[in-house]
Amino acid sequence: MDNLKPYAFCNGDESARRAADMVKEIVFSQFPSVDADTGVEARIATNDECIAQAAEAIRSCGSGVKISTASNHADIKAKGWKSANILLRPLCGAIGMFRMTMGPGRYKKPVAVLRYGSGDFYSEKSCEVKTIDGLETAVITQEMVIADLEKYGEIAASKAQKNNFKMVLSAKWTISKGEQFMVDRVSKVLDDNGFKRGENRNQGDYWWELSDIAAARIPINVGGDEGGWMIVTGNANGDTMADIADFQHGNNVMGSEVICRDGYSYYELPGGTAPDLFESDFKGEKFFSPVGVLVSFCGAITDVNPQAKDYCGKVMAASTAYLEGTEKAERCTQTMLEFIAKEAAK
Repeated sequence: MDNLKPYAFCNGDESARRAADMVKEIVFSQFPSVDADTGVEARIATNDECIAQAAEAIRSCGSGVKISTASNHADIKAKGWKSANILLRPLCGAIGMFRMTMGPGRYKKPVAVLRYGSGDFYSEKSCEVKTIDGLETAVITQEMVIADLEKYGEIAASKAQKNNFKMVLSAKWTISKGEQFMVDRVSKVLDDNGFKRGENRNQGDYWWELSDIAAARIPINVGGDEGGWMIVTGNANGDTMADIADFQHGNNVMGSEVICRDGYSYYELPGGTAPDLFESDFKGEKFFSPVGVLVSFCGAITDVNPQAKDYCGKVMAASTAYLEGTEKAERCTQTMLEFIAKEAAK
């Protein structure tokens, strides 16, 4: 492939860092990258300036991969710093985070969660402890940018059309004015794009569902018996719902695309840093599935290099073939990646 453009590679911590290095070296070594580091050591060494450097790398490349970081590390907690993701997303102008199943599992068709990029405790601006009515009380200020809700609705419409999803528009509008903004503004965009709202569950192209009910129904397929649905929801609810759907699917293979205001995306590695596997051989019970990492790399690389879609398609097909053809006890991360690289090169 000629005239390849670089993507931003923002490395992380522990097993996720180790697996990402393996994927980059074994499967994607031919693709140029602008490297940054958002891991704990880099954050401490740069007094967190590395987060801004990563954001600049993503913006300048127009795409990137963000590997999971150990945000609960003692050194990060001691400084009172927020997670790298929470800091990086607003610097990149994140509007929404899209997670979709990308490999074989319980759901026969892909399922997804589209989560709004602003609001809830992720956008906490202050926390002041006061005594109110004689009780110690934390007065918490959170902000939710509502100016991006129409754009968020357009993203939902585009993802639904591309993947043939039924949509579950989910919020707690019964008790929150902010949540009401979500369903009202996104519904208008969907209606303007020709989607029909159903009056009841599983009717029309989309329907409203209270967030607690939507989350509770994920294990029994909130939008259909075989999958094929996308929950469109707020920041915190979406975080929880995506993890529920991922666990229900069974393979920890939901990609995580961060869609930004200026029209580009970057791809987070879902699933945490897996510190318990860091010193292991990544074999058998200690197998680290690289599917989420592969999905993130493929997304970032093809965003800036459309000519790589065929190669990345072969990568994902080979990853499925390996998992379906290899018993769990025999799986090995190194062997899987070498198999994928060989198959994709054909």
